Amino acid sequence: MDEKGKKIKTGELTITNDGTYGDFKDFLEILEMHLVSLGISQAQQVLLLADGAEWIWNHLPPLLKRLNCPTPEQLLDFYHVTEHLQDFADAAFSQDKERKTWFNQARSELKLGQIAKLLESMTNLRKQARGQRRQIMTSQINYLSKGFEKERLNVTVHTPPKT
Repeated sequence: MDEKGKKIKTGELTITNDGTYGDFKDFLEILEMHLVSLGISQAQQVLLLADGAEWIWNHLPPLLKRLNCPTPEQLLDFYHVTEHLQDFADAAFSQDKERKTWFNQARSELKLGQIAKLLESMTNLRKQARGQRRQIMTSQINYLSKGFEKERLNVTVHTPPKT
């Protein structure tokens, strides 16, 4: 983000492709190297944006702390959350029109931060389901509930004051 809190266009950033065949520990070493080279310890604010993988939430905040970063705000990646909403819609509705209508409404509620309302709607729909459909719906409700409880769905990123 720039100094006004606006997203920097991808074309204005140096893109780095890196990877490993190792486990998350090997990835963390590569990430640490890149963060240090970027001067992460000088950051006034850090946003940790990720999917729901527990290893990310368990290992990245301690890495950032070790690098003298401010405590990161945490946010689930919108794309991954909408994938879970789509999986829920696929299990909840057999008709395409119903599925698309519900998904679009759910996505709007997500964007507006109306997570409690969305979870209530999902819970009510689950009451009508049985078997595998109900299991899929429960799994998606659990994903969103966990993100909501950990405040990873309603983070407001604030522009730091100019010094």
